[in-house]
This record gives sequence, structure tokens and C-alpha cells, in this order.
Amino acid sequence: MQKTSLAGWILIALVDGTATGFLVGSGIEIIKPIGTLFLRLLKMTIRPLIFFSIAGGFAGTADFMQAGTDYMSAMVKNQTQGCRSQCR
Repeated sequence: MQKTSLAGWILIALVDGTATGFLVGSGIEIIKPIGTLFLRLLKMTIRPLIFFSIAGGFAGTADFMQAGTDYMSAMVKNQTQGCRSQCR
């Protein structure tokens, strides 16, 4: 018997969640606070990870002029992508 891969488990969970949503319908609103809590906890974890990875990258840079250039190019890319996603 072959072990199920991670992609297989994700596909199974996706199909299971979709089927549950169709079968239960609007009654699933009972567990909405759990989903909201999960997403807030995820955001609370991701933001410090991003901040400390960027701060660690700058701290490890010996050339401060290059760090400033990298920072500005990252900010321009971030702002451009944000504008593109909201302007569509």
C-alpha cells in the first residue's frame, strides 16, 4: 500500500470541505468564529516572521548603501504589485 503524499492529503481535505459546505449549507455559520480565530492567529504569526527575516537580512548586510538600494527596490516592487492587484 502506497503512502498518501502531502498533495494528496490537501486534495482530500479540499474535496471534503467542499462536500461538507454543500451538504450542511448555511448551518456551517456556527463554526465561523473558529475560522476567523484561525486566520487572525495565522496573521499574528506571519507578520513578525516577515519583519524579522527582513531585519535579519539588513543586519547581515555589510554594505549599507547596497542595503538601502535593496530596501527601496523591494518597497517599489511591493507598492507596484499592490497597485496592480487593487486596480484590476
